[in-house]
Amino acid sequence: ARCAARAVQSARLGNAAVAVGIDLPLVPHGLDATYEVTDWQDGWYVHHIYQDGLRNRGEDIGNWFGDWRIPGDGVGGQQHMLRLGWHRSAGRELALRYRTMTNAAYSSHDYRRAQELTLDVSRPWRGVRIGATVDAGRDVFGDDFARLAGFVRFDDVDTGAGLAETAGDAAPATDTTDAFVDVGASTGRIGFQSSAKVPDVTTGGYHSPHLGLGARRVVSAHDDLGVRVEWDRFNGASLLALRAFDYRRRWGRHLAASAFLGVARLDTGLPAFGYYLGAGLQWRNALARTDLNVDVRHGDKLARDALLPGDPPTTARPDMFYTLDSVAAYLSFHF
Repeated sequence: ARCAARAVQSARLGNAAVAVGIDLPLVPHGLDATYEVTDWQDGWYVHHIYQDGLRNRGEDIGNWFGDWRIPGDGVGGQQHMLRLGWHRSAGRELALRYRTMTNAAYSSHDYRRAQELTLDVSRPWRGVRIGATVDAGRDVFGDDFARLAGFVRFDDVDTGAGLAETAGDAAPATDTTDAFVDVGASTGRIGFQSSAKVPDVTTGGYHSPHLGLGARRVVSAHDDLGVRVEWDRFNGASLLALRAFDYRRRWGRHLAASAFLGVARLDTGLPAFGYYLGAGLQWRNALARTDLNVDVRHGDKLARDALLPGDPPTTARPDMFYTLDSVAAYLSFHF
């Protein structure tokens, strides 16, 4: 039984880091936009595996957040990045980027919110792209910094004219992508497990608004594939879930069924991550450009370490697990 439990444990996500972003490569007036968020738990760059691999002469060579903390401090955190680009005539480009990062408050060190603003200006020149970068900001230790740099890119010789096309000049669209917003309600229960010292507990009767944003594409006469982000709030804990694989099968004009697999983040004071899966039924075109949906969803052992003062005792491993079962009923509005 112990061997089976260890095998199941090793199949979990472990100490997770999740990065999600959205890129809009062509919006009106020659602009583009990108937004990214990264969330990581406490074991990154302090576990012995990372010390053996993702460091070089004391410097972290994975994600940049690894160096923005006291060495050896196992602390989770979150960063956000927003970038706006402007594609001008003759391939000239201007980009403005804002990044902010926070380390979790449970650390014994007094970290600040880090902020960074970057301006890039570039243009084609004799088959290459030349430009300049200006960075300025404040790091997690409260220190200010600034940098001025120039660059030459040998892999970017496009004049950028294609990106500056207006909607009227572009070729006729043949894209079958369908974007939609979900609005509804959900109900569910949450199971909690930490160690043999603490009895497993399942509590239910939690009700929540349900919101979602997704897109899908037709891949065959009856099949669609897509991706979706969902939000719920159960017992004061926000659930943010990503359907990385969102499949739909259609029959006739109205009936469809779906199945999905992805990852979920349950905010229980600190984020707990785990697998997210489920299935649903859909009545398509119940109203104009509106579908009616019912989904059954399962968050499988969403895990985090016991790091907060009120957390229960654990055994050899500090893991705490949350299992979520819920049903959501909602309308999907297409645009």
